[in-house]
Amino acid sequence: KGLFGGMKMKKKKKGEKGLTIANKDALGDHDENENLHHDTLGRQEEGEEDLMNSNALSSAFGSVSPERKRFSLEKYVRCLCPPQIAITITEARQLVGENIDPIVIIEIGDEKKQTTVKEGTNAPFYNEYFVFEFIGPQVFLFDKIINISVMHHKLIGSVLIGSFKVDLGTVYAQPGHQFCDKWAVLTDPADIRTGTKGYLKCDISVTGKGDTIQATQKTVDTEEQIEKYFNSFLHLNPSLLST
Repeated sequence: KGLFGGMKMKKKKKGEKGLTIANKDALGDHDENENLHHDTLGRQEEGEEDLMNSNALSSAFGSVSPERKRFSLEKYVRCLCPPQIAITITEARQLVGENIDPIVIIEIGDEKKQTTVKEGTNAPFYNEYFVFEFIGPQVFLFDKIINISVMHHKLIGSVLIGSFKVDLGTVYAQPGHQFCDKWAVLTDPADIRTGTKGYLKCDISVTGKGDTIQATQKTVDTEEQIEKYFNSFLHLNPSLLST
């Protein structure tokens, strides 16, 4: 009994010591738990704040909803569609030379297209339509040059009658991104002092795929228009389209 009593006392002492230590730890744990609780609440609030910020960003820069994602993707795909340069060669007038067989050659970069050959005429009528697609960074698009030449066609070595050139940036800056129903002044680029070599009527437009070309009123008095553009040519850089 004394042994059990001793053991009991020993256990009691342990309990008292344990209680004292436990109380001290309990106080510490209480502070730590309280700090941990505050820290957890703080993290929750930060998380909620981050979530709110995330939602705010989503609202500002686009929702992550499937519909909005699909819309953004479609918009991105549309941006990837290459721009188109559409050119209509309508006719030429007052081309210099005798017994000429004129053909029109269009060059944009390394790509080249040409009309049919019209035999024995200084006023050929073509009404032919051509499309070029620009592949590459769009930032370089406006620096591209359209070079259009009217040649006297021969089986061996065609002869230049006259030409003109215009950059795509100039075309894009026009209303509707197009020159419509314009007469271009043809010159010899090697020596513009030799004067006008004729006139070429054409339409030029720069558009994205799916864009519609604005309809413009066609001119009817050809001779009057040619005279107007000839007078303009005397004062403008011949490398640009007359306006």
